[in-house]
Amino acid sequence: MGTDRQPCVELALQGRLMNAAEAKQPGFVNKIVEQSNVHDAALDAARRLAKQPRLAYRRKGKLRPSGGVVP
Repeated sequence: MGTDRQPCVELALQGRLMNAAEAKQPGFVNKIVEQSNVHDAALDAARRLAKQPRLAYRRKGKLRPSGGVVP
């Protein structure tokens, strides 16, 4: 992940669109695939996630709009 925060600030405050390579640099995107391979890449990611322990995905309570968790 890059250390340059300027793209992060621009996206958060200005809503500026970024291309894939620019979004990858600060870590918004972790993998870039050709458009023709998007479906297969998404399925591969879903399969990897499905193999993880379900406990890792459980949340206790509901998220608050402020970002906190309600027990």
